Amino acid sequence: MIIAMMVGILYSYSQDSTNTLYCVAKMDGRMILTTNGRTQNTDVTLKDGSLLRINGSLLKKDGTKVSLKEDQCIDLDGNISWRKKEE
Repeated sequence: MIIAMMVGILYSYSQDSTNTLYCVAKMDGRMILTTNGRTQNTDVTLKDGSLLRINGSLLKKDGTKVSLKEDQCIDLDGNISWRKKEE
């Protein structure tokens, strides 16, 4: 389990060592991409060839565009989930 502090809110999420989890957060009024609680500075290519941008937008290989919402996460297989907030 990984615990990260982003913009004053404590988050936790699980990941296995072979499949990195990328999450979207809002910082200073803009969407950013994080991994392991740190800001991601480069775009990421998923296993299926889709491109995950550092602003949280996803360009699928077929040309479809998806905007991930704040607190959504995606793994390298393209599985989208919600990040769990710790109370």
